[in-house]
Amino acid sequence: MLENEHQKGDSLIIDRDATINVTVSNPLDADDVEIDLFQVFHNMGKTAGFYLWVLVLFVVIGLCVPVIMYQFDRPPLTVSSVVTLDYWVDKGDYRSRVNDLSAPDGSVLDLNQVTSSFVLQSALDGLELSHPITIENLRTNITIQKVLTESSRQQLELLTTMIADKNSAAYEQLLLMELKYNNYFVVTLTNGFGEEDSRFKTNLRYDELQVLLDKILAAYNDYLVETYADLKLPDDTFTFISTDSSDIMQRIDLLNTSVDALYAYCEEEPDDIRAYRSSTTGYSLNDLIGMLDLTRTIDIAYLEAHVQSNAITNDIEAARLNYQYQLRKDQQQLDTLNILIESVNTELANYKNDEVLISSQDSETVSTTKQNTSYYNSLIISQAENYSQAASLEQEIMEIQAKLTLLDADTSRAASEETSEEFTHVIQKCQSLYKKIYDHMDELFRSASYSNYAHHSAAYGTSQGFFSANRKRLMIGAAIGAFLAIMLWGMDALMHDIRVNKEKFQRLSEVNRA
Repeated sequence: MLENEHQKGDSLIIDRDATINVTVSNPLDADDVEIDLFQVFHNMGKTAGFYLWVLVLFVVIGLCVPVIMYQFDRPPLTVSSVVTLDYWVDKGDYRSRVNDLSAPDGSVLDLNQVTSSFVLQSALDGLELSHPITIENLRTNITIQKVLTESSRQQLELLTTMIADKNSAAYEQLLLMELKYNNYFVVTLTNGFGEEDSRFKTNLRYDELQVLLDKILAAYNDYLVETYADLKLPDDTFTFISTDSSDIMQRIDLLNTSVDALYAYCEEEPDDIRAYRSSTTGYSLNDLIGMLDLTRTIDIAYLEAHVQSNAITNDIEAARLNYQYQLRKDQQQLDTLNILIESVNTELANYKNDEVLISSQDSETVSTTKQNTSYYNSLIISQAENYSQAASLEQEIMEIQAKLTLLDADTSRAASEETSEEFTHVIQKCQSLYKKIYDHMDELFRSASYSNYAHHSAAYGTSQGFFSANRKRLMIGAAIGAFLAIMLWGMDALMHDIRVNKEKFQRLSEVNRA
């Protein structure tokens, strides 16, 4: 028995030659199993070539897991742009720059037009995308966020806090509160186009989303300009005025009508538009209006007075017949007025006014006086008007008679030719002014004042690629894969050492029993 114990002790001394030993107690029996860590690492070195490939495999699997997860849990890419309204709002008696969400006509701006079929179709026309998308799918991926004014935001926060404190009066105030918004809003376009309940969406590139949002907002700006901007250019009526065929007075009348229409067109423009100075000519609309007014009040008025006072005409016989007709018509009106004046004078001479008795409390005397009636007063007023009309008709008759005398003069035809030349010069001047006003307004309509009603910033968003968006997942997946591979490698080496030790322990046990 001692020999056995001695042999056993000797065997233990021989097995403890390793530098580091770990003793594992087996709960099933009383035998001890020794693990040599040096041997474990030695075993790992023997299988290093195989487990190096296992390590690579597990790292690849760890990297593939985030890739698969990214396909099913990909964060939607979004691009946004800030749209700022910039135009004048009609306030009834005046116009002012927009400072809230108001349309140019003063009504509430309808932001649903941003996603209208007209705007979206205009944006998609001519746009080449990597994947085709429909208007319906595009509309569902657009969100519009209005921005409250600072005062409205503070009121809303205050009422919300009061409601949280169970203040019923605050809830009623919230229902009656009229929220006011700034003159800008944010439009966001989200990637992933398709049916709402579909798991597979069509995705565009980041640059395509930017271009698409820019096109949508540009189309919305065009919609505002076409709907609200007054882009009507002045009509050219000067070209249709003949310089030689019609009578000179008729041509002057047509010229006056055309100049008045052009002047009224310019006067209808607001002050800021009339003050706009052209970058090409240096003129403002106010400058051109001043030139047109000088032409109307000096050149045309002088020409018209000269023609009328000198009875200048191209067709003398037609003018004579016209003047004779006007003379007979005015003479008939004058005769009728003279008869009426004589009748009213007779009535006034025979009219008796009402007598009024006047008495005083301090005196017993009674006096009478005459008071004009309303009918008598109306007769006086109508008689004054009759004399005025008669004087005007007599003056007109004298002018017509003088014109008839001038028609018979030998200088009438020569004066007509000179006046035609002067008329040609005046109408050329008017046509030149019309061309300047037309070009000025055309330049103005192409400027930012008219062509940009809704400025939008460049579309911006998060353009993260796969690696930048999944950097953490890839690192964690690779680390877990490497950890599992190393654990498997170490467990295999450890189990091999345990098996060797168990076999050695079993052999020693058999020897001891023998």
